[in-house]
Amino acid sequence: MNQLVGPAAKSLRKLEHAVRDAGGQLILSDAFRTFDMQMQAFLDWQSGKKKAYSPPPGHSFHEAGRAIDISLDDLGIKLLDFWVLAKKQGWVPIVSKPRKNISEAWHFEYRGYFAELIPIIRIKKTAKLAIMDIGIKENITQIVQMHLKLQDFYAGNIDGVIGPITEKAVMDFKAKYGLPIDTSFDSYFILLLRNKTYDKFGN
Repeated sequence: MNQLVGPAAKSLRKLEHAVRDAGGQLILSDAFRTFDMQMQAFLDWQSGKKKAYSPPPGHSFHEAGRAIDISLDDLGIKLLDFWVLAKKQGWVPIVSKPRKNISEAWHFEYRGYFAELIPIIRIKKTAKLAIMDIGIKENITQIVQMHLKLQDFYAGNIDGVIGPITEKAVMDFKAKYGLPIDTSFDSYFILLLRNKTYDKFGN
């Protein structure tokens, strides 16, 4: 349940130490969720068992290993002070004010380079791509388009449709990095594509 993607896990460890140094403690109540776990959270919200909104499966950063829920009661420092520490490590709140009585005040996301996509394609679709990027129900064409867009090779929609704009972006990327210039998606191309995004954004 407490699995996170590598950069998020490393950042969380640093955040844990920072909170401890400030006199508090960081206790998680939730982190990674499987499809079934997210479905249960969504159904619990629909039935009223869970008061805070949970999106349906496929739309939560929890499923991408990039979200945590923390225990506010155990934090031991002011929530505002935690916000400052969290933001330094790349963890962002989804509420507008650091008030414990606000629903989802406990939820923080490590969006990394996916933050670049939110203004373009909105939060739910970005979360869906983040889930795909760790190999869960992956639409490889959308993943390719996403990484090409993040690296400024691709200006089209992230729609999973292979057309001339996608093909040109693939060939431009391959030409830049010395790969055979064609439109295929082999495993080395996918690996290099992802690594170049990581090199650019680091997370």
